[in-house]
Amino acid sequence: MAKFRPEEEGAWILEANDRFHEFFGCGGQERLACGLSNLDTEKNRASYRQNLPLMQKGEHVHFTIQARNPSGGNMWLQVNADCIEWVNGVPIYLVIYIDITDITEQRELQKQLEERSEMLRSALDLAEKANQAKSDFLSRMSHDIRTPMNAIMGMISIAKESLDDPRHIADCLD
Repeated sequence: MAKFRPEEEGAWILEANDRFHEFFGCGGQERLACGLSNLDTEKNRASYRQNLPLMQKGEHVHFTIQARNPSGGNMWLQVNADCIEWVNGVPIYLVIYIDITDITEQRELQKQLEERSEMLRSALDLAEKANQAKSDFLSRMSHDIRTPMNAIMGMISIAKESLDDPRHIADCLD
C-alpha cells in the first residue's frame, strides 16, 4: 500500500508501507519507472496513460500491471487506487496492490482456449462447406443418374408390355 501523486511522467511516491518498500525497493520522493510499477513495459505505460486522466479527476481506478518481484521474476499486480485527498489542486491516491501472479497460468490457459476455439470455428466452417459441396454433388449426381434411370425404367415397362413381340423387346433393350 502506498500514497501517490499521479503526474504525466509517472507517479511520485509520497508514503508507503514496509511491504511496498521491500517489494519495489524504493521510497521517499522516488518516481517509479512506469507509473505505478517497477517494470517499464509498453503495456504498463499504456495502462498508466489510460488511467491517468481518471486519476487527475480524482476518480477510482482499477487495472492490472506487470512488475518484477524482489528476486527479479515476473508477476502481475492488480492496482486499486482511490483519491483520498487533494493538495493544491493535485489528487493524492491511496494505492493497494494485490498479487494476482497465480492467475498467469489461468491467463495462458485462457489464451490457449481462445486459440483452440478459433481453430474449432475454422474446422466447423470447413466441415460445413464440405458438407454443402457433398450435398450439391449428390443433388447433381441424383439428377444426372435419375434421368437416364427413368429412361431405362420406361423402356423396360414398354418391353414388358410387348412380350409377344421379340423385335420390339430387343429394340427397347437396345
